[in-house]
Amino acid sequence: VDKINIPIHPQWGRYPGWHIEKNKENKIIGTNYISIDLKKTNIINGKKYEEKIEATNNDLQIVFDFPLACKDSSHIGLEVVLTRDSDGWSQVFYGQKSTSFSEQNSLKRYYLAGNTVMQFAFENNDLEKIRIDPTVKKESIKVDEIKIYCDRK
Repeated sequence: VDKINIPIHPQWGRYPGWHIEKNKENKIIGTNYISIDLKKTNIINGKKYEEKIEATNNDLQIVFDFPLACKDSSHIGLEVVLTRDSDGWSQVFYGQKSTSFSEQNSLKRYYLAGNTVMQFAFENNDLEKIRIDPTVKKESIKVDEIKIYCDRK
């Protein structure tokens, strides 16, 4: 296989119209990405201990500003590499600074325990902030990397 297309959010009833494309060396091609500095994220309902985040309740949130470099992209891919203690739901919210996060502007997926790569894709409707809820349980997680993929224009 020379390359493979991975739809980011297969829960949608239709093909999401955006995907991460990998070549035979398993490297992502055709997109630009921005690594989010984990030190510049805001952790809500959690405490950071060395490299891990301990959820203080079942609503751990990681919030950060949307990268300006992607402001002209029509669609956004979000990839979160992490280790989690248990299986469960993860959710990403996106929106403007002047509005609250809502279920309407969110995507939810189920991930297994252990090392996992969470992937989501959504339209860029003048986004200014992103919130990741990596777990809905009181547990410990280790976030290795957060990447934002900007589509081709």
